[in-house]
Amino acid sequence: MLGRPPSFVSSRDIHKYYIAALVLINLSPGDMIYKMMQTPMHPLRLMCQAVESIDAITTLCSSFEKAKVACPNSPYAPYTLTLLTALGGSMFRYLDKRGRLRSSYDVKTEWSKPTGTIERAVALIIIYALARHLRGQRFARSFVVLMFMFLKLYVMSRSSLTRAQQHQQQQQQ
Repeated sequence: MLGRPPSFVSSRDIHKYYIAALVLINLSPGDMIYKMMQTPMHPLRLMCQAVESIDAITTLCSSFEKAKVACPNSPYAPYTLTLLTALGGSMFRYLDKRGRLRSSYDVKTEWSKPTGTIERAVALIIIYALARHLRGQRFARSFVVLMFMFLKLYVMSRSSLTRAQQHQQQQQQ
């Protein structure tokens, strides 16, 4: 992004961890890791979700800061680049589907049928920009990462509690 190779290509460590995780998951006896990751409130799953949340949010915060540096005279560049970073995958899926389908009007996109990615990205951008303006970059990044990580874990715990309550009601009937 912005003239630099992606970290998964340029990093020396990512390949080692990827291969170690691949071996661990595919060669674990009795699909132990898979079962742990499918259990709703398992500590390993919660830890992975928290780390994934931190990674996604710091990526968006970094794209905001890179746009500020790359385009200092453009007031909208950080907001646009951060939104494009959040929607990047759906944009590529849209272009891929549009190229494969005969009727391009049948293609559904994130921005025409929202799944929540746009709303979360816009909320993150607004909160990060306000916190950055009021308290500085370091505070804003820490605040946004912690807030969204705890929010994701809270939503996960609520959904697993709801599933457990539904299962309990089905057993009572």
